[in-house]
Amino acid sequence: MIYVKIHGGLGNQMFQYAAAKSLALKKNVKLGIDLGVFDQQLESQKYTQRKFELGDVFSLNGYEMIRAIDYNFIIGQERSIISKLKAKFLSTTSFFEKSLEFNSELFENSAASYIEGYFQSPKYFEDNWSELKEEFSFRLNPSEKSLEFENMLQNGKYIAMHVRRGDYVNKSHVNKIHGLCGIDYYEKGFKYLIDKGTIFNGIIVFSDDPKWCKKNLKFDLATSFVDWNAGNDSWQDMYLMSQCSAFVIANSSFSWWGAYLSQAKNKVVIAPKIWFADKEKNKQTSDLFPSSWILV
Repeated sequence: MIYVKIHGGLGNQMFQYAAAKSLALKKNVKLGIDLGVFDQQLESQKYTQRKFELGDVFSLNGYEMIRAIDYNFIIGQERSIISKLKAKFLSTTSFFEKSLEFNSELFENSAASYIEGYFQSPKYFEDNWSELKEEFSFRLNPSEKSLEFENMLQNGKYIAMHVRRGDYVNKSHVNKIHGLCGIDYYEKGFKYLIDKGTIFNGIIVFSDDPKWCKKNLKFDLATSFVDWNAGNDSWQDMYLMSQCSAFVIANSSFSWWGAYLSQAKNKVVIAPKIWFADKEKNKQTSDLFPSSWILV
């Protein structure tokens, strides 16, 4: 059995699940997901509290949930003789991601293993994307307002622009690692798309800080701001993004997936080449982007 630790927001959870499911498919074994981190109240100045969203938002198929105590038994971290014997009996190996770059060693693990990391590269799951694409179909019903907006998106060409602020602004530790995409980045991304000669019906701005966006983002094209999908409805932003045909994404796994899930013909994706403010981490992003995406 393959066990994976799930953590972070929805975008990160998708990367982790996709990599683990691909490994499970390769080994022809079942998948178990460790939700122990969500039992821990980590809200602080340093960490942003998240919840497990995958099972609610998407049509996932065939996994078992385990909790922190089960994880301790699996990898033998508890000090009891019983737990150590159980770990030995399971012949468990563990894979802990050391870098954000794609590592093919993940697929060389034994059939019973515990994996932990971010796994932020399509190389981990692209061979199994046809199956995963079905699992990453949205199972919840969008709100009436989102459905009306979706109808508009399906009858024209729109640019999805995602602005991530939130904890990137409010938490100094998070800001030091991730940084922010500045207004100049969005202006350059918009100019690139317009210069290609494509005629767009408008820009759709998605953000956790729509008030800031309305005040600071000005483009020579009709601009709409999606400002009704907060809290438990945040997934609807990803859903609506996936209906667009061009993208200027933030340094965020959430909008990465919004663009990746789009099935628009000839879609164009603009992504920030400075994904992390942390220079060492940013050096590890070479496998993060599909080859067709444009880095600005």
